Amino acid sequence: GTLSAERDWVIFDHRLASGDALLPGTGYLELIRAAMAELGGSTSWQIHNLLFQNPLFVRDGQPRDFRIRLRGDEHRWDAEVLARRLGSAADDELWETCASARVSSAVAQTAQPIPVLQIEARCTVQSLVAGGSSALRTRQEDHLKFGPRWRVLKRLSLGKGEALARLQLPPSLLEDLTNFGLHPGLLDIATGCAMDLIPGYAEQEVAQNLWAPILYRGFTFHSALPAELTSWVRLSAENQPATGFVAFDVTLTDAAGVVVAEVEQLTLRRLDGALLSPAIDARPEVTAEGAPVREKSKTLTPGELALQHNVSQGIDSQGGIVALEKLFAAGGLPSTLVVSSMDLAALIRQADSISNVATVNADARFSRPELDSDFESPRDEVERQLAELWGKFLGVQGVGIRDSFFDLGGHSLIAVRLFNEIGDKFDVDLPMSVLMQSPTIAALGDLIRAESPMAQATSGDATASPDAGVQAKPVAFKYRHLVPMHSGPVANRSPLFVVAGMFGNVLNLSHLAHLLGEERPFYALQARGLYGDVEPHERFEDMARDYIAEIRLVQPHGPYTLGGFSGGGITAYEMARQLIEAGEEVSQVILLDSPVPRIAHFSRLDRLSMFWQGLRRGGVDFVRKYVQDRIQWEKQQYLRRRENQKVEDGGKAQFQSRRIGDAFMKAVRSYETKPVPVRMTLFRPKLDIHYRLSGGRLVDSERNYLFHDNEWTPYVKSLEIYEVPGNHDSMVLEPNVRVLVNLMRRSMRSAGPSKTEAKPDAPRAARRDEKVNEPVA
Repeated sequence: GTLSAERDWVIFDHRLASGDALLPGTGYLELIRAAMAELGGSTSWQIHNLLFQNPLFVRDGQPRDFRIRLRGDEHRWDAEVLARRLGSAADDELWETCASARVSSAVAQTAQPIPVLQIEARCTVQSLVAGGSSALRTRQEDHLKFGPRWRVLKRLSLGKGEALARLQLPPSLLEDLTNFGLHPGLLDIATGCAMDLIPGYAEQEVAQNLWAPILYRGFTFHSALPAELTSWVRLSAENQPATGFVAFDVTLTDAAGVVVAEVEQLTLRRLDGALLSPAIDARPEVTAEGAPVREKSKTLTPGELALQHNVSQGIDSQGGIVALEKLFAAGGLPSTLVVSSMDLAALIRQADSISNVATVNADARFSRPELDSDFESPRDEVERQLAELWGKFLGVQGVGIRDSFFDLGGHSLIAVRLFNEIGDKFDVDLPMSVLMQSPTIAALGDLIRAESPMAQATSGDATASPDAGVQAKPVAFKYRHLVPMHSGPVANRSPLFVVAGMFGNVLNLSHLAHLLGEERPFYALQARGLYGDVEPHERFEDMARDYIAEIRLVQPHGPYTLGGFSGGGITAYEMARQLIEAGEEVSQVILLDSPVPRIAHFSRLDRLSMFWQGLRRGGVDFVRKYVQDRIQWEKQQYLRRRENQKVEDGGKAQFQSRRIGDAFMKAVRSYETKPVPVRMTLFRPKLDIHYRLSGGRLVDSERNYLFHDNEWTPYVKSLEIYEVPGNHDSMVLEPNVRVLVNLMRRSMRSAGPSKTEAKPDAPRAARRDEKVNEPVA
């Protein structure tokens, strides 16, 4: 269609203070609603990650063409709103993406009505329309010029972290509702009327700039907006006003409290300067190939702009050498030292805010790097869709079907998002661990075709290349738990079997496997319940029994070398106990910061002591954080209950991390740690001592007890302890993992292949004190 600043009220009634007209963020929601209605799909639907990428300005007297494009099926759609580039001719195919989102059918359940009167009663600061006024003035009007369709706010009640607004479309404009199911003016004020909830908003430095929407994390449409609308606005937990980002959760109801729409994390960004309509050139500059030249002032993404600024503030290479020489000359350095010309904590928060808003914009993707594999294009629809997903999540243009996921920079966090998308697109349930054995699009495509009827139906796409129609190959998973991560024979050395952490995901062991696999086969063990309908283990004894059955398929008899990361070390320990009890030999158990299974219990006196220590250390900020953490905990409990209800009502759970974690905690409560005559090596980071309690007890920031030996000394034959760089999570990631691997190699060589080569026992007290290696810098 075409948008006109003279004809379309959604444009001419929504202007910046400068007078420039542009489509409001809520206009994109209405466009998507209208598109879904045109398709005749479900009357209830959800939007995921609606990201605003470029403002859609419309100049007076210069109508602007737009498109809404949807790709998918009756269940899920990739939606994109594009506008013809300003200044381009009508026959130029120069379009820019203004917004993108994923749309899917909503879960078939009715949202519970909200207690409007109760909420309004606890919101004690109230503003009402005064006599002679048609509507309350909103905070946005300091920066925007609104027409009559935005004059809808009748009452606003503010409380602690929440607000309740009552809105009404003027009677003369009720005809709008016949064409606009999500009335952009009504919806704009309903979602943006409670700016005073932003911490410090009343202060001039916070309110002086426009806060513009950048993301709707989620939006659920139940029915069209009524003329009289109630809006319950809450500050989301995802708030970082100090770095220029805030988020709101909003529930919209009719006058009786019946929910008509729900907003999850509407994220706003404070603009440092005015939002300006870009200048119009006669024709945009293009490259020799005819592609538009990217203009830094116009089309850089928020992440690119932030990076560009931060790089300009950094220290250059020569200055870095000088600073490093001065540091070394000073002597007496602490074990960990950070030197920066910038505020690193603020940069990290900024990066998290940007990286969490959506996947990588296509314009911001990098060219395919030089790889060992030659580029090979997709051969059918399955591989084309996989290549599109890989490019989307990895930020790489031109992914080939033989390119390794890990060579392109993939890691476990990306894999989680990737496999959620794969599960939705192909209706297939695959464990993420298949990436270790099938790290390319071609190999992963084979698995998907074999498992997914949907993929089999599309694998013979007639529009593909001449060798299209890749046939599905039967694939059977040889193991349920065992994941060969580097399984080739290496110097005839026995394998190392490492149990993944409490959530059972083996991908965070990939760095470790890559380095250790150079000298011995490396197998990881993943939790039951990561895929399929099977329930997770709830006893370490059962986990160990099933894991042993599979490792014996690789190595029928000992001596075995076992390991475990975090909570997986408890299972490795139980495996050693069962193997020794069965007459097998276990040469070594390697624990990567694994504790003895124990749940910390604190007395009231302990809790008071920790609170007092935190108060002395952090002052008022500690109290504020303490309250925020408690609120966040309550919110997580609520979300967990709601998620449980969705699962009971038929919702699909592709990844069962939470269920596996719950089952793991049941196992911790029931497990009895028994002495095992085995050599153990413990690798752990520096103790994070946060609290000191009576009796010499130490507690970390997560309120877990801390012990020099993680409490393993009474239970094993001998114990070595190595302190390694990083924290609990980063010790197995680059670059810390390289130090860990060198120490593990040394330890495994000294362990030897059999009992006869083990070192003689030393007195237990001496082992505990003398076998501790110096921290590694």
